Amino acid sequence: MLTKPQRSQLRNLLASNEYKTLLALRDNMIVNWNNHIPIGDSEFEYLRSAFERDGKMKGLKSFFDEIEQLANKE
Repeated sequence: MLTKPQRSQLRNLLASNEYKTLLALRDNMIVNWNNHIPIGDSEFEYLRSAFERDGKMKGLKSFFDEIEQLANKE
């Protein structure tokens, strides 16, 4: 559980230009991963590659969503 000062720091981060840069980086990474065609010598390897790619995207989105939720929590 984050303390009130830590949540305040997250609110300050959300309002900063640095956070906007992080969001741009996040979006760029997701676009790059989305453009990556899963490869594999077998169906299993293809699926594994696709799931890893999708997991990266979901995890990154979840991380940023959590930052925003914690920052806006009273």
